[in-house]
Amino acid sequence: ENTKLLRAYAELSPEVRKLGLMVKRWASQDGVCGTERGYLSFYSLTLMAMYHLQVDPQVRMPCLPTHLFLEHGRPGVRATWSCPLPAPVLLARFLRFYGLEFNWGQEVVSVR
Repeated sequence: ENTKLLRAYAELSPEVRKLGLMVKRWASQDGVCGTERGYLSFYSLTLMAMYHLQVDPQVRMPCLPTHLFLEHGRPGVRATWSCPLPAPVLLARFLRFYGLEFNWGQEVVSVR
């Protein structure tokens, strides 16, 4: 069900999908992913990217109704939202958010 939710978020805007791919590429190239080495999985990094898009005041990606995924497998509503920033800017903001702003000891990543 979580994969369906992430797919629905990626369908909101091409920039969302591009950001997910860019985060995965960055994590692979810098060697900061892989649960076998004690790092986060690609899935976890994607959740982090989606959460960042929801809480970034310049982006504010809408929350999709998760209960509809459990009942029907697809959201019953189509969100009308356009990502205001290009994917490279989103990636820079993602890295800044988790590198400088996110309080790792006090906050929780929760895609809504």
